[in-house]
Amino acid sequence: HWSAHPRMFELAMRELSRQYGPGGELANSGPEAAELCARRLKLARDALLLLQDRNKRIEHRNEHVSVAMRCQSARLMEQKAEELLNRQKPHEAAELLEVAYELDPTPECKTRLETVRRYFKLQ
Repeated sequence: HWSAHPRMFELAMRELSRQYGPGGELANSGPEAAELCARRLKLARDALLLLQDRNKRIEHRNEHVSVAMRCQSARLMEQKAEELLNRQKPHEAAELLEVAYELDPTPECKTRLETVRRYFKLQ
């Protein structure tokens, strides 16, 4: 999803590799299926390379997602991060705030993210 944290991209890639990679159930269904799986896996790897680069990821979001949608998503992520902090889940909250700041880099969001990182001694 366009608003996911980079860690989620890696998890999704592992799952796709398991499904479409050599030894995967779909890839072993025959030569045509193996070729299709290889192409699909290459597309996923290319997408992962783009999404792992913070600047390219932000540029991609800016090109394909409206400002209003990014701002709305950032506000929802900030609210969810607040709920996670109340439930003593600072790492998850920080991840949401990182993405919220990428989506809508306001000074308030940056301050909130830095405060959570500093208070909970997160990187």
